[in-house]
Amino acid sequence: MIGRRPKSPLAQAVTPVAAGIGVLAVIALALWGISAALSGSKKVEIRLGDKFFDAGPAKLAAARIAKEGPILYPGLIGQAGKRPIGIGHVGTDDLKGWRVYSLVPPGAPADCVLAVDRVAGDLAAACSPARYPADGTGLDLLPVTKVTIDPDRHLIIDLTSG
Repeated sequence: MIGRRPKSPLAQAVTPVAAGIGVLAVIALALWGISAALSGSKKVEIRLGDKFFDAGPAKLAAARIAKEGPILYPGLIGQAGKRPIGIGHVGTDDLKGWRVYSLVPPGAPADCVLAVDRVAGDLAAACSPARYPADGTGLDLLPVTKVTIDPDRHLIIDLTSG
């Protein structure tokens, strides 16, 4: 004899549901125990993105900048408007003369992002009367130590700087 069947219709409906909830609770506890054992007490490091940005071969980037003006990354770091950057290049040496700067004019709100005015060849934004040269002069620069050339001659930008 496996078990007695409940006599009332309510008990016949509730008994299987209660048994199912009990089984799900046991499975949930087992999964929680397994995950707790696997995670141990190790410190969790949250990493939302890369610390370094590879802007590609320095020679190609320099040629593109010479032809079209600065390379702009309006949403490279965080959400657009948080820390957009532009890359400029001065001089003829592909391995030197790199400038990485903020696309938000000094003192402007974070959502005021500069764009290249292709006709005038400078940087401008509708939200700011100021205009800036394509090389970023007058804008907040990333420290030169944060812009490097790797052994493959790629332009590498350290995104961890202020």
